[in-house]
Amino acid sequence: MTPHETLPPLGEFAIGTNTVAYVMAKKYGIASILPILIGEKAGPHFAIGDTCYLWSEDTKTYNSNGKRIAVKDNEISIKRKVDVKEAYLNKHTDITIPYDELDTIIGYDMNNGGEYKIIEGGRFVLEGTQVLNEPPLMPKQEIRMTTFKEMNKEEKIEHIWEYYKLHIIAGITGLVIIYSFFKHLGL
Repeated sequence: MTPHETLPPLGEFAIGTNTVAYVMAKKYGIASILPILIGEKAGPHFAIGDTCYLWSEDTKTYNSNGKRIAVKDNEISIKRKVDVKEAYLNKHTDITIPYDELDTIIGYDMNNGGEYKIIEGGRFVLEGTQVLNEPPLMPKQEIRMTTFKEMNKEEKIEHIWEYYKLHIIAGITGLVIIYSFFKHLGL
């Protein structure tokens, strides 16, 4: 990778929410309007150098859906346990391969030898990843707004306060100022 003679270690390999972003973009034809931080990860996402979760290897991290994000050490980040100055490269280069251009990803077990297929023929084949071949399941829900008339007293008060609190505060402040002004004039 120009201009480097060698590459830093692989910092991360992520699949998951990237797949959901890809499916959503394809289904709704919105790839061109996605924010770059979503669009650039609409496929398996590699990072050369440090991980996105720099300094988080010893911290349990979770997605908003409660699933744990697996943050693991590589041969560089593990050095923080001995000499923190040697632990990170302070470099992070993202590489995303669009699913349309991908046929196979094979993982190699460097400790025990052997290989395992993660994606083959553009489909997830590794045990436990096949669910990523399915479109995201989004239950169809009828959205119905509750009218003000249908709300009970507590809900009406909560609604008014939620939507009009700044108006209420400004109005009360204005009345206090006007009252103080007229009181000062002796009226």
